[in-house]
Amino acid sequence: MSFNNIQGNINKITLNTIGTIKDNQGRLLAGINDIVLSHVFENRYTLHPRKLKNIADEELENLIAFLSKQEEDIPSELGKARAISGIKDNSLLDIFEYLYNFLIDNTEDSSVKTVLNLFYRYEKIYIINYNYAEEKKLLSDQEQLRQALSSAFNRQKQELLVKNHAIETSLNGILIADLDWNIRYTNPALLKMLGENGTLITKSTFISIVGEQAIRNLRIQLKETGAWQEEINYRQNTKSVDLFLSASLIRDNDSRPIGIMVSFVDITSSKKLEAQFRQSQKMEALGKLAGGIAHDFNNILAAISGYAELQLLDFPEESQQYRDMLQIKQAAERGKGLTNQLLFFTRRASKERKPLNVNKIVKETIQLLKRTFPPEIKIRTVLDKGLRLINGNQSQINQVLMNLCVNARDAMIDRDDNRSAILALEISTYNSSIDKVTAAQYVNASAGEYVCLKVSDTGRGMPPEIVEHLFEPFFTTKAAGKGTGLGLSVVYGIIRGHNGFIDVNSRPNEGTTFSLYLPALQPGTSAELNDKNEDTLVTGKGTILIVEDEPQVRYMEARTLEKCGYSVLIVKNGREAIEFYSNKQEEIDLVILDMVMPEMGGRECFYRLKKINRDIKIILITGYTTDPSLTMEIKEKAAGSIEKPFRLHEFTRIVHEALISPVL
Repeated sequence: MSFNNIQGNINKITLNTIGTIKDNQGRLLAGINDIVLSHVFENRYTLHPRKLKNIADEELENLIAFLSKQEEDIPSELGKARAISGIKDNSLLDIFEYLYNFLIDNTEDSSVKTVLNLFYRYEKIYIINYNYAEEKKLLSDQEQLRQALSSAFNRQKQELLVKNHAIETSLNGILIADLDWNIRYTNPALLKMLGENGTLITKSTFISIVGEQAIRNLRIQLKETGAWQEEINYRQNTKSVDLFLSASLIRDNDSRPIGIMVSFVDITSSKKLEAQFRQSQKMEALGKLAGGIAHDFNNILAAISGYAELQLLDFPEESQQYRDMLQIKQAAERGKGLTNQLLFFTRRASKERKPLNVNKIVKETIQLLKRTFPPEIKIRTVLDKGLRLINGNQSQINQVLMNLCVNARDAMIDRDDNRSAILALEISTYNSSIDKVTAAQYVNASAGEYVCLKVSDTGRGMPPEIVEHLFEPFFTTKAAGKGTGLGLSVVYGIIRGHNGFIDVNSRPNEGTTFSLYLPALQPGTSAELNDKNEDTLVTGKGTILIVEDEPQVRYMEARTLEKCGYSVLIVKNGREAIEFYSNKQEEIDLVILDMVMPEMGGRECFYRLKKINRDIKIILITGYTTDPSLTMEIKEKAAGSIEKPFRLHEFTRIVHEALISPVL
């Protein structure tokens, strides 16, 4: 392909991306404004509130301008301007992560690589120039301070003024030493930063903090260039602090060295943000991998579940064969729950919600716990018979309960204070009315009616400093190899996703109680029931074309539909489907299309079939409901969709409804 063609494709992609940004401008502006407001406290000394309101507009305008012109001056100048204005880097990193996720979610697969390459280029230029301007400003400030201190040694009043108003109030740590490294002054910020209680840091303390090798490098560079910079990690007790150190010589009026000044900047937060950003990119990659695994695994489960259901239709309910097949079918359904948990962890989980009775989930979970918990742990339930329903995802609520119960089990087994203590796990439910005063005590909580799910244990408990970090990803109190620190962060994410909140009450050696509050549905709402009528296959007439690459799945679907009275045609990929339908479209009433296939995927096949016949009826089958190829546009144009593995009565119902529904 020629350069002009390549450039033309890039221009087309950027125009599409610009269009997508403009179409979603209101949402993007609101999202960026939320990020800016969440960081307003840390930017309070540098940016006026009126200036903060303009940031979202400026970020979108500059990104659109860069995508349109691809001129490096655009992100370069904005990056410098942000540094000069004083906005903190973690505000910008959050904005970039937000825009990155938007582009991932709203760009077609064929274009996403090009769009992200442009975005990475924009971000790189932006950050490089931000850091350059920030460093330049820092060095300028340091030079001003150095000159002020140099004069201060000769004028006592000036020294007092500089110390009291510049160094004493500085947010950065400042240390001043003579040329032999005898410490003459340390400001309050440095003492607080290092956790020192004294009024001065000694020479030996400073060397132990910085390290002997760093001190040797510092001496050499100060002698050669008059300046030195380095990042270090300082640990005190259980606390770890990342510091950026810069040192320079203090000179008198004749430029003779008379002392050394070292500046300490706490960069722990920015380092943590960088790590989180890298982790989010890893999670996105893991999410794509998980999606592929879920699709293949759900194909297997669809075949197992489907053939088991077909056998259930043939065996009498009182027979041993019927009971055995029922166990196989139930095992396949549990397998689907496992894939849903994997997809939730990678942010690709189904968002399907329905009215749920939490008591039912507790009872099902207890049956599993009784088989897996050691006998010395007593399990007790106190369930409100009048418990209201919630609007929730059953798999996710089940995962929350399992995570909390497993954590409780580990906390009780690991007790080392009193081995004779009673080990008990209590799960209780009740209705709760939360007023405004109570809601104000919790982040993102609002007044209203809730269902409370409470899990209490008699484990080792936790001190307040541990509870503060409990829901942070990868934070764990378990020994290496015994915990990932992900369980409670997933719990928090699920409960927040259900618009609920969590209260934790824990004391060392007294156990822990998690109280989960989930919004209750209005009285009178009914939960979905699984009665025997649901197991009846829905019959009908018509000719159906199945497009499925997995032999076991397509033959299971074909056998089911033939059993219901339909004529069935089968092809194994998208290319065969296009050719077959082009020749036989008058005979075909409905197409059942798998969304993930080799050679030609379901997305492309869908649009090409629609091009042949705009009134064609197509049912989409996917391995998971958040499959990126299953866009809202495709869903709206399809006659229906279903997720593997499915129940046969549900499959035949959707087929029947698609055939009898009018063409849109």
